[in-house]
Amino acid sequence: MAGKITNTKGFTLVEIVVTLAIGAILMGAAMVAYKQISTVHVIQTDLDKMITFLQDKRLKAFTQKTPIIITVATNQLTNDLDTDLVDMNNDFTGSAGTFTINSRGLFNVGGFIRLTTPITEYSCINIANSSVREGKWNVATSSCDAK
Repeated sequence: MAGKITNTKGFTLVEIVVTLAIGAILMGAAMVAYKQISTVHVIQTDLDKMITFLQDKRLKAFTQKTPIIITVATNQLTNDLDTDLVDMNNDFTGSAGTFTINSRGLFNVGGFIRLTTPITEYSCINIANSSVREGKWNVATSSCDAK
């Protein structure tokens, strides 16, 4: 056996290609999961901003004893009292183009603001006479069921 040389160090080209293929598949799956988580986070942030805005305007209407009209645009909420507005990253629609908060801090008409294309479980805001709550969009009844 004097002339036989055995080389057991290193990896073959096939082993390297298989390892890279498995790594690429795992990275692809991770990117899909990350994109979904990121989308849900952005929607949740929009909902939280809108709820905070609506609750703040209810408080202002009550403390200043003046009615406030909230206007729902595609990706923005505005009001007629001041220059405050909420810019949203997603498109939302309301059951009404405007919601009025009376001088006692109550909504004159209930309704909802919902994500135009519901993606997540909680994708709407239920507006009742005296409350603003996040909710689930009910396709069967075309309404927002509060949490």
